[in-house]
Amino acid sequence: MEILNQSVKKAGDAIAAAPLARVSTAEPSKDAVGGIVDQDNRLTWLTHDESGGPTPYAKQKLGLPTIETETATGGFLDKDNRLTWLTHDESGGPTPYALDRLQKSLALPTGSPSTPTTPTGAPTNRHAMLENELRLLHGGTIRTAGAAPVCMIFDHGLYNFKNIVLPLLRARGLASTLAINSRMYAAGAANTFENRETTFAEIDAWTVADKVEIANHGATHRAGTLTEAEAQDDIVNGLKELQAALPSKRILTWVQPAIEYPGFNNGATTANWTDTESGKLIYQHHAAATGTMRAVNQPQIPRDGNIVQGAYGVWLDAASSVATIKTQITAAATAHRGIILRHHPKSIDGGSTLITTAELTDLLDFLKAEQDAGHIRVLTFGQWSIADTGY
Repeated sequence: MEILNQSVKKAGDAIAAAPLARVSTAEPSKDAVGGIVDQDNRLTWLTHDESGGPTPYAKQKLGLPTIETETATGGFLDKDNRLTWLTHDESGGPTPYALDRLQKSLALPTGSPSTPTTPTGAPTNRHAMLENELRLLHGGTIRTAGAAPVCMIFDHGLYNFKNIVLPLLRARGLASTLAINSRMYAAGAANTFENRETTFAEIDAWTVADKVEIANHGATHRAGTLTEAEAQDDIVNGLKELQAALPSKRILTWVQPAIEYPGFNNGATTANWTDTESGKLIYQHHAAATGTMRAVNQPQIPRDGNIVQGAYGVWLDAASSVATIKTQITAAATAHRGIILRHHPKSIDGGSTLITTAELTDLLDFLKAEQDAGHIRVLTFGQWSIADTGY
């Protein structure tokens, strides 16, 4: 990076000589033609066109010789001696196109150390701080005094969640996590019918009045394999949109949807998390996330207060699942380990092979009785992630 900083000093000199308006806010104006580095270390223009790049007026005022087309390939050093790119990728570094143009226009040797040390979407201190925030919000590690931590995650299906599941949870004082999509009410969105007759305002109220945690489930739940750009939009913008729609409580967790993010394979292996852009983005923007990684004694998962990324659960959509899950919960309680329960509320009373309201009621009665006996503790996914079965 030092070689690159020195090499682009000439571009920095051009910027320094330009009559730029220096402002302390990102308020767009005709005269504010510079750029600022946002919280994600990405360049944000104070004036920009629909592509996110500088406007023609800004280009003219900046006067960089490397800005030859609308791609705006130059870079400069800001007042803190940090490299700021006029085109960038998600990490804040130059795009491949910009890097190629700079190597040619600034005579950088090919293969020089001109790429950022942090790869696109890689974990930064953001993740550590989100974990820290999760613990602070819940008063630190949640010690269950030997009780097995159990969390129930409900994936969308808001019509049945509102009319069947939530009243049952309320009556028993049980916590839950609701995984939803930020664009689920958009025209043509997936799962529109199962989310009917609900609103974001209602959901936000549940997070305050009931023991309901909201988890990011992506923006769209769209079918098919997504591109890298679509995956980033689904993961990152989905979180931002969901938080804006549900402002009462922080959204710090991710529940993996059945979406084909490039190479991620629903987070089944360590490599899926560390070597794919989707895995890095999920990790970077959430304190805790589910996946499909199996524990040795699956579905029992050790809970020692440390967050287990990519943990997998057991599904209770099928009519035959309740008896099996009761046995699994009892085994987890005996072993003092955690367990994650997953459910699609749309499956309730959906046919002879699917769970009925009566069967779900029976399971929730069982959970309530086991919690009252001190054998288990029903938590949200965020709480479960920082639970410790110790004293």
